[in-house]
Amino acid sequence: MFTKELDIALLSHQANVAVHSLKDLPIVLAKGLKLAAVLERADYH
Repeated sequence: MFTKELDIALLSHQANVAVHSLKDLPIVLAKGLKLAAVLERADYH
């Protein structure tokens, strides 16, 4: 899913939480949304 679809689901209360790649998020989030957590990356080596 693209972030816009997730934003719509969150803002219309069809979803309580969304997880997406930080690299795909816009710099400014939609009004009413916030970035709540950033998890540490796993060591892939």
